[in-house]
Amino acid sequence: MLQKKLRMILAFLLSVSMCASCGSGTGGDTTGADASDGADTTANDIPDIDLGGAVVNFLVPLSDQHEIYTSFEIYVETENGERLNDAVFQRNRTISENHNVTIKAEQNLDVVGTARALAMSGDKDFQVYMPYLNPAVALMEEGLISDLHSFDGLNLDKPYWDQNAIEMLDIRGKAYFATGDISIIDDDCTMIMYFNKKLVEDYKMENPYQLVKDHKFTLDKVFEYAEIFNDINGDTKPKQEDDLFGFSTTNAAFFFYGAGQMLATRDDAGNVVVDLEKNVNADLIDKLLGFYHSGNPGFLWTNWEGARDAFAANRLVMFTSVLGNLRLSLYSMKDVEFGLLPLPLADESQEEYRTLISTVLTPVVCIPKHLDAATADTAATACDLVAMYSTDTLRRQYYDIALHDRYFDDTESGEMLDIIYQSRAYDLGWIYNWGGITSVLSGMRNGKNFYSDYASRKEAVNTAIAETVNNIK
Repeated sequence: MLQKKLRMILAFLLSVSMCASCGSGTGGDTTGADASDGADTTANDIPDIDLGGAVVNFLVPLSDQHEIYTSFEIYVETENGERLNDAVFQRNRTISENHNVTIKAEQNLDVVGTARALAMSGDKDFQVYMPYLNPAVALMEEGLISDLHSFDGLNLDKPYWDQNAIEMLDIRGKAYFATGDISIIDDDCTMIMYFNKKLVEDYKMENPYQLVKDHKFTLDKVFEYAEIFNDINGDTKPKQEDDLFGFSTTNAAFFFYGAGQMLATRDDAGNVVVDLEKNVNADLIDKLLGFYHSGNPGFLWTNWEGARDAFAANRLVMFTSVLGNLRLSLYSMKDVEFGLLPLPLADESQEEYRTLISTVLTPVVCIPKHLDAATADTAATACDLVAMYSTDTLRRQYYDIALHDRYFDDTESGEMLDIIYQSRAYDLGWIYNWGGITSVLSGMRNGKNFYSDYASRKEAVNTAIAETVNNIK
């Protein structure tokens, strides 16, 4: 056993020393820190686990929308000089050397549909599924995936698993889905705000960073910014494609969740409930409805691509989006100096900033129920190893180096990023969409009354929740 431990230590140290000599980059940038820079895992942290030469195959999502939502974080074939790619490769190599297991992955456009077909046929070619969370709930309701708490090798209480996800996705003490350092797509799906530094200065606006720090970055402040307008084309008619605006959003959900609201909450016994009449701030809803229908042409943008293009052309001061837009497009905007912010508070009495992870495109770990016990245990342990080793490799490259050091030229954006990550939440109502409940948010844009819309759905919502709870075995 001692010799085995020594071999593991030497393998780890060798992998670190080899990585330290490899320069890499992303998006054409091959300079800066390498894919293992800053890793602080020590030999004493390495668990004494030997998986006996197993090959663990992950079924991961392939996106037909945007490249950043295609999963590459589990497996890449080779190093290619890109930081995130090489971090994945080096992590898997170290896991293989230390724990005698090979990590593989195959991308698929329909992970849920494929998982369902695999279960029906009894095919065990894939030992881990990573579907997008919202559609993944069907696998749980159909009894096709296992409670992750049932695997001793899956240490869901460790910091490399997102503890907010473990807690907030829980129903009846079961955890069918998990994410954390094993993935960066959940990070990309975090709702935030971007602002144009030059325009903030040109219009003599208060420093947004300082407003956040002083706990004064509120909805009223954002609505004040939304009044900014410059008729650039001179036709006296506000046009999103030509003129300058102070603010835009495409979805009421940004402000609803930023204000600390949730569609689904829990009662004193921990049961999931949806009671919007009781649990949602009526003054907030009135404020949102009033502003959505105030006639401000810049506030509700036709689509996020239009807002992005206006931002790139220095015609938009602030807009809501997700963090993934950094990798998708904003980093390539050479003529725009921008920063990021958390979503605004409802008012200064709100205790902390809050943001939502848009789970529609967030992959989560699932273990198929039709696997034999030994195979499932190996798969669960492999997931834990990948998540654990990702902290000082993939996660460090993405969070500390790419986001903190590479995308921004100020320290304040890094501080904002820390605030954002500390405030992330998951809403079971958004994820399960019981009785079409999410429509009460999108409906506000179209003039529907939030509470009457909810009242018309209430019975269907409660019936759907009961069915979900009853499906949990």
